[in-house]
Amino acid sequence: MTSAVQGLILLIVVIVLFVTQWIPATATALLSVVLFAVTGTASYETCFSGFSNDIIIMLIGVLIVGQAMLQSGLAARIGQGCLCLSKGNERRFLLYILISVSFTSMFVDNTTTVAIMLPVIAAASRKSNGSVRFMNFVMPTSLAAMVGGACLMIGCTVNLTGQSILTEYTDYSFGMTDFTVATLPVLAVTILYVMFLGYRCGGKIWGDEKHLEDEQEAVARFANGGGSAASGKPDRKCVLMIAVMVVMVSLFLFTDLPLGLSACIAALLCVIFRLVNLKDALPKMDWDVVLRLACTLGLAAALRECGFCELISGAFVSAFGNDIPPLLILVLVLIVSTLISQFMGNSTVVLVLGAAVIPIVVSLGYNPLAITMALILGSSFAWMTPIAGACIGISYSAGYQFTDYVKYTWPLTILMWSVLIIWLPIVFPFAA
Repeated sequence: MTSAVQGLILLIVVIVLFVTQWIPATATALLSVVLFAVTGTASYETCFSGFSNDIIIMLIGVLIVGQAMLQSGLAARIGQGCLCLSKGNERRFLLYILISVSFTSMFVDNTTTVAIMLPVIAAASRKSNGSVRFMNFVMPTSLAAMVGGACLMIGCTVNLTGQSILTEYTDYSFGMTDFTVATLPVLAVTILYVMFLGYRCGGKIWGDEKHLEDEQEAVARFANGGGSAASGKPDRKCVLMIAVMVVMVSLFLFTDLPLGLSACIAALLCVIFRLVNLKDALPKMDWDVVLRLACTLGLAAALRECGFCELISGAFVSAFGNDIPPLLILVLVLIVSTLISQFMGNSTVVLVLGAAVIPIVVSLGYNPLAITMALILGSSFAWMTPIAGACIGISYSAGYQFTDYVKYTWPLTILMWSVLIIWLPIVFPFAA
């Protein structure tokens, strides 16, 4: 049995474990690289090479900066600023929340961003005497955080996973602002949808008595647990935090420093200026994400070393020929990744589909950037069920019904697909 066939069998076992969740996803990711190393399908050095990857160093640095945003109070002040500027107008408040959440989630974990905003929204709803509906905000806030997080490479682990797999299997790579250019049209469409069509649809979906009762319970729970509101002018920590973020983004965009080194510089600045207490921050950081991503990178390298990519691409070309239109591949990848990610971890979807699709695209002679971006964004924007991910799942506590998610988001999903199918081939031409 060849190493490529062994790799295929092991990958099938790993996929089954990811889907069934017989053991936690992080344990499955670690098991995958252990199996490849123990069976000799790939070398030990290759299987665990993800732990020294620049992407992992960058992720740790960005997580520290995200904790600094929380501890400095900047994230909470952004939410309070939205409330003050809206002056009690629900539509205006909704617009400000969507914009601020989209921006904040580029640097802070998406789920954490939503969690910060929920007490602010609940307090506004309680004081409004019914003029600010909690449910009109919570699900849209999760959607904005998901799209905003995709606007920068550092915004979510799905972006980092896709970037790593792309560089592992090809000579291509995304720039930091490529994600911004690709995602901004979707962000604009999302905000417009929430403000107009979604606003009207939402009022009908959760306008019955049962939803109103569940909403009132949720408002009482979040408003009571939200802590005190920020007030007054921004303090020294908030100003310094803004300065550190400007430095970090500038290092990413305007220098040739490795991304991991740039993120470490920003993290160290947060420590030096006392913006973050590492003793408090380190236990709160999502180390599951770090470990899972490192193992995912190692698995991608192991699949390449064992010859899996050549096996899959060769079999595909033999079965279907080499004249398949790249746009058709993009459409299929976009739709399939979105649907699978409703029930399976989106980083896992990017890994599995990317390991199969990207080598095929390259073997057909196409530029893989557009199709890889379609895979990343399709997997990221899984919002039609509350079990699709933590960011959309946190909104379930606002009193929504399971079917509300499909009813509210299916038009947005169609719009998202349409925008990306038109936009991505323009930004990333298929010609190699």
